[in-house]
Amino acid sequence: MPKETYSLENHPSRLLSVDEVGAFLGVSGKTVRRYHNMHLLPEPIRLGGKLLLKWRLGDLDRWVSEQAEAAQ
Repeated sequence: MPKETYSLENHPSRLLSVDEVGAFLGVSGKTVRRYHNMHLLPEPIRLGGKLLLKWRLGDLDRWVSEQAEAAQ
């Protein structure tokens, strides 16, 4: 029986940085910050005060699915 490997790469609770969110959405980090300021993205987790923003991968997956459904 093969050993199971566990990866956090695609785990729903994985925290993504601004640049990783940009790569996920296909936009720049600057655009991610603008979307955040316009309240267009799910609410991030704030680490170390207000400067460090992180988004859960699962929250972004769900948000993208909701946006796709709303566009139909």
